[in-house]
Amino acid sequence: MTLAPGLVLLGYDFNQAQVNVGDKLYWTVYLRATTSQSRDLAARVQLVGLNGGILHSADVEPVSPQFATSRMLAGDVLRGPNAIRVPASVPGGMARLRLALVDESGAVLGDTVELGQVMVRAPDRTMTLPRVQYSLRVDLGSVRFVGYDLPTLQVAPGKTFTLTLYWQALSEMTAEYKSFVHVLDASGRLVIGSDAVPAHWTRPTTGWLAGEYVADAHALALPGDLVGGEYRIEVGLYDADSGMRPGDGIILDQKIAVTHP
Repeated sequence: MTLAPGLVLLGYDFNQAQVNVGDKLYWTVYLRATTSQSRDLAARVQLVGLNGGILHSADVEPVSPQFATSRMLAGDVLRGPNAIRVPASVPGGMARLRLALVDESGAVLGDTVELGQVMVRAPDRTMTLPRVQYSLRVDLGSVRFVGYDLPTLQVAPGKTFTLTLYWQALSEMTAEYKSFVHVLDASGRLVIGSDAVPAHWTRPTTGWLAGEYVADAHALALPGDLVGGEYRIEVGLYDADSGMRPGDGIILDQKIAVTHP
């Protein structure tokens, strides 16, 4: 199979049976140059529904992050591992993954290869504002904090309390944010904290659909020797790769009163 003039497909790897929206889909192609190449080509990767409709299309350049096609001489073999992120808007269900090579103008240069089928999994979504115990609206880039549940305001040292944060996606995201909760003493010192992919590691932000709401519960166990008094709570988001926050930490209106039995 010829994917471009002078580039023959020797084979491919595609072993992913399923992918969650927001996660990455991986493949590898093996190409042999029958003539020397002068152009850096891109791979056009498409998810196609079983009815033939295109669910997602992306041009990935270079074909291989390790070796550009323009460096290939006649007889060279290129191993091209790569990936695309499946957008949150792709519907769940079976899809076919197909690949072609394109030039800088976007023109397909040769044959198209179908790599296989994959089950796309989309979560159940909440598109209406849930009932929130304490409303508090703060925008953090592509995410809006809309409030929280804090059923227990008095906690004994050594005991655990649960704080549920409510987020709304303002747009689809490529950033993988983690949410955090910090319990602070009167001087602002961190006493205990929690950080995780939202909703107990089940709802990465890359899979949030614009407009949807996500409930994000954190259970925090207070130290057994914690001094009694009032403690503030700070919440927010940070980028899992860079550590950067999309906005300032949010200090909640309600405080936790630590009381000794």
